[in-house]
Amino acid sequence: MPTVELQEWGDTFLPNVVLSSGDRRLAQTLQGVEIREMRDGLYIKASSRIGVVRFEAFVLRIRPKLTNIDVMRMLLVAGGLNRLKRYRATRDYELRDTNMSLFDLVALLLADTCTVIARDGLLRGYVVEEYDLPVVRGRLRFTDQIRRRYGQVNRLECRFDDHHANVVENRILHTALALCRRYVQHPHVRNRIQRLLDTFAAVSQPLDQNWRTVQADMAYNRLNSRYKEAHTLAWIIMAGLNIEDLLAAGCSRGFAFLLDMNPLFEKFMEILIRHILRNDSIAVQAQLTATGHIWDAERNQTYKRLRPDLLLTNLDCLSLAIDAKYKRYDAKKLHESDIYQTFLYTYAFRSADVDMLPSALIVYPSDMPSTGMTRLHIRDSRGTVQARLHAFGVDIPSMLDELFDDTVQKSTSVLREAIRYLLT
Repeated sequence: MPTVELQEWGDTFLPNVVLSSGDRRLAQTLQGVEIREMRDGLYIKASSRIGVVRFEAFVLRIRPKLTNIDVMRMLLVAGGLNRLKRYRATRDYELRDTNMSLFDLVALLLADTCTVIARDGLLRGYVVEEYDLPVVRGRLRFTDQIRRRYGQVNRLECRFDDHHANVVENRILHTALALCRRYVQHPHVRNRIQRLLDTFAAVSQPLDQNWRTVQADMAYNRLNSRYKEAHTLAWIIMAGLNIEDLLAAGCSRGFAFLLDMNPLFEKFMEILIRHILRNDSIAVQAQLTATGHIWDAERNQTYKRLRPDLLLTNLDCLSLAIDAKYKRYDAKKLHESDIYQTFLYTYAFRSADVDMLPSALIVYPSDMPSTGMTRLHIRDSRGTVQARLHAFGVDIPSMLDELFDDTVQKSTSVLREAIRYLLT
């Protein structure tokens, strides 16, 4: 089957390619990928989503500017997979095949987390069961006994607590491993997934309800906290596959796994900035929702909420809004909408009690280490500077090296000094 390689934010035209009815249904479900059928072929345009889409006639791979290994490292950092970082630090990456799909690499991370869990022992707990039994166990369900077995005494409807490993924590991983086994292509990863799936299938069943409902109800404590990292990867896999009904997941011949780099980059920048400012007296708030800045005077209520990616505040109550934009601003100018949005943050979060220029910072991924930045000013009619906006390109591989190896990178130092400067 031919493979079409496409860079993120890129586009391509495939002449004389026609989608089948099943491929059309799959294309309609894709988010962040524009697929347009034309008279003489197929037009495809990618955005910030990366991954693989497997049609009947060809395979589409959308590759990021980063290597797959760096994407994996970002997932480790942004997903809070510290336990897995320590696990992988004791061994080499057994797979550095750059031709592997992103889905296979995420499945490899899931296999690592599940290996750690299986090595430490699967969680067991009490689960409420309802069965008809020859003798009473637990409590007799009188209503069901009368409705289903009126006048019978050879079978009794019982409700009891059973202690086993068929708990929701294991069922989530069972479901994720089953999805990986279905779609993973690399033989080494598929074999590892199969062995782990056999372990979990022996003691648990897959989920029988919408995974988003399970995710919303999931709570962690000292007993199941070691499952949190594996569940994080399981949610990534289920969300990337865009699967709502897990029971019907195998009905389609097509397959798509797309990872949105926007929230991944935002979370990565949050962790990075917290890391580089860990010795400074600067408070970092992520995704703070602020009301009251855009006001509806007619109805006397908030008209629009503001939510910068990061809001930094120092001891002098000076604030700096930071927006993380996963866009190719190293090759083009800042978009007008991002400039307007960020300058609005400068005025909304400025300190009225301190004589300081309202400031904001945009961070974006860059292909190479950068020590410079874009500096923009808003001036009034007399030419007086009223606000300032800086944009900084982040070299993600070098930043990852600092987070993993605890080494000081030049670009990190420049970013730290830029933040300190804008907070003065």
